Amino acid sequence: METSGISKRTTGSASPSDEQPDPAPHDDPRHVGKCGDIENGFGETHHGIDTRAIHVGTDYIYEKKVSIMNQALIDIGMGPFQWKVFAMTGFGWFVDNFWMQAITIISAPVRNEFAVERIAFLTVAKYVGLVIGSTVWPISADFIGRKLAFNVTLLISAVSGLVGAGSPNFVAVATFCAFIGLGTGGNQPVDSAIFLEFIPATHQYLLVVQSAFWSFG
Repeated sequence: METSGISKRTTGSASPSDEQPDPAPHDDPRHVGKCGDIENGFGETHHGIDTRAIHVGTDYIYEKKVSIMNQALIDIGMGPFQWKVFAMTGFGWFVDNFWMQAITIISAPVRNEFAVERIAFLTVAKYVGLVIGSTVWPISADFIGRKLAFNVTLLISAVSGLVGAGSPNFVAVATFCAFIGLGTGGNQPVDSAIFLEFIPATHQYLLVVQSAFWSFG
């Protein structure tokens, strides 16, 4: 009888709700939309746009963070701040090509002024600066910040151009042209990185449109 009582109490205390508790919201398929949720991972698309980090060997947590950030940028949209970033970085492209064309234009006057036989070294100096700048500045920007790198590279080009205008000989002119290339070579990749960091995936095509600023320069 005692065993029977225990059996009855055990049977009576057990209920379907106790044996199968309600699933948590993130486990219930009804609460998971196209984008999924944070704990289970976001889906492949958000508003029809793939927001995943597509890299071989990408860390799972990192991929989810990238997906969340990309979806947040899409939800924010293209506002006044994003358009200002577009104009600012576009100006950087404008200035970069401006200096490249300026060095080419002054080659003839510099050759006549200093009686230079090998004026091609002016272009060589420019491209030496470009190679160094495009190699060093993108890496440095990850440590000092892209905003600072953007401003410093433009400052280097501007100061080098102003000081180089008063150069007493050809060696000085070529040296300052190399510094102009140093700033210009570093500014171009930093421009693109800053722009893409703030632009939603729906408007990333504007990166290609920025080449128009280069043409005006």
